[in-house]
Amino acid sequence: MNRRSPARSRVSGFTLLELLMVMVLLGVAAVAIASLSAHLFSGQSASRDLVVGTQLLQECAEQVLAVRRNKGYTAVTTSACSGLNLSPDNLGGFGVPSVALAVTGDPGAPSPVTACTSASSFCTVTVSVGKDGTSLAPVVFRLANYEI
Repeated sequence: MNRRSPARSRVSGFTLLELLMVMVLLGVAAVAIASLSAHLFSGQSASRDLVVGTQLLQECAEQVLAVRRNKGYTAVTTSACSGLNLSPDNLGGFGVPSVALAVTGDPGAPSPVTACTSASSFCTVTVSVGKDGTSLAPVVFRLANYEI
């Protein structure tokens, strides 16, 4: 009896067409991931800018309140934040925060001043900061003159 070897069973492996399809799918997936990561980094940059700007606003507002507490109501001026120890490297592209002051007389609208005066009961302080021509929402608060 002459036994023949059984017919070769199906050869395992991938065909050239299957390999090409997998390579195309992996290429499309890689391009999609790369484009998503580019948008992710730009979103992180905007978020970092918001955090840095908010911290600058908060630091300047706290400086104005410290001047009011330590030196008095009339010591609060538009240059209250110029004494902050801010180096350009730490500002993240923002300028030094600016302070605007206004006093409200009894009959009239607020008038801008360079310092809170002893003749006024209240002084409105507006702290603002900007970067590249845009600015964050300013911090606005009111100081009261307790010495009147």
